[in-house]
Amino acid sequence: FTLAEKSPTRRLNAVSMIALCLREMGRFDEAALRLRTGISLAVEGSEDQKGFLYDLATLHEQAGRAADAQDTLRRLLDIDPGYRDAAARVDAAPPVASTPPRKKSKVSYL
Repeated sequence: FTLAEKSPTRRLNAVSMIALCLREMGRFDEAALRLRTGISLAVEGSEDQKGFLYDLATLHEQAGRAADAQDTLRRLLDIDPGYRDAAARVDAAPPVASTPPRKKSKVSYL
């Protein structure tokens, strides 16, 4: 895939496959970087770009980054509101929990 990535006609497919391999190996940050590369290389609003965004959202979900997944899905929906099941995934997502305020520790001088 790294050889195919050098070919202008095969670059997007190679980037996608490299990201898939990295994801399968559990190297989520590297896979996300590759997917972001694919997003930037693809024509704005193209099927390729939408596919990269969808895959990036899925990757974020697998890595436990729900907020990033939701942001990516919303970006995808801005481009194509009917893309696959993106709208249902945004609607079905549990709200992102905020961290509760820290309680002040009690100090006793007794």
